[in-house]
Amino acid sequence: MSRRCQLSTSIFFNPLNPNLPQHSDDEAIAQAAALWGGSANPYGVFMQGVREVVARHRDAEAVVTIAETPSGLFAYGVNLRSYNFGFGYASSVWSQAFASSSEAMQAGIREILEELEQAHPDGKSAEEELRRLRKQLEARLKPQQRSLFD
Repeated sequence: MSRRCQLSTSIFFNPLNPNLPQHSDDEAIAQAAALWGGSANPYGVFMQGVREVVARHRDAEAVVTIAETPSGLFAYGVNLRSYNFGFGYASSVWSQAFASSSEAMQAGIREILEELEQAHPDGKSAEEELRRLRKQLEARLKPQQRSLFD
C-alpha cells in the first residue's frame, strides 16, 4: 500500500534519534538543501514523498516515507506506532542519501527493526503485536523469488 502524500510536519529535529543532528542555522540548511537539489522546507524537511505502510498488526503500524529529490537522490523517514511504543521522523536534508527508492526503503525497514529491538512490551498482547510486526518487516527484507511469469 503506497500513495503520494504531502507531509504536514515542520519538525526538523528528533531529540529521540541521536543520529539526526540539530541544525537551526538558515545558511547551513540552505547549503544542505542545495546538495539535494532543493525541495525542502525552511527547516530542511522534504515535504513530499511516497508513504508506504510496511507492516501492520491490530493497532500497530510501521511506515516508511520515501522522498525523491530534484537531484535524483532518495531519503527516508520512518514512523512506528503501537498503543505503548512509537517513534518517527521525516526525511530531511540531514538524512542519508540513497541512489534508489528501494535502497532507501530497505534502510528504513532496517531502522524500524533496530528500534523494535529497544521496545519493551508490557504484556503478552503487546509482545505478540511486536513479534508480528518484526516478522512482516523481516519478510520485506528477504529477496523475493521471481515466478516464471514475472
